[in-house]
Amino acid sequence: MQKLSRQGFADEVNRRLQAHPSYQRGNRIRLYPDGSTEESAKGYGRDYWGNGETVEQRDMFDQVEAQVRSEFDAPWGLQR
Repeated sequence: MQKLSRQGFADEVNRRLQAHPSYQRGNRIRLYPDGSTEESAKGYGRDYWGNGETVEQRDMFDQVEAQVRSEFDAPWGLQR
């Protein structure tokens, strides 16, 4: 199983979000605190755009994040 860095996890989720039917331009996850480095990131946040935080968009993020975690060795300790 391929290991992902924290930034690699965010990049892979963001890439897959764009193919999801509930995706709206601007949806993404980002490491936080804002401006953190790979080593200092404590977690990640979700950016919702368009209609805001809808059930469909929450489900989209949950599905894509779970899929990436199941296919890759995602970083432990990186929580939403």
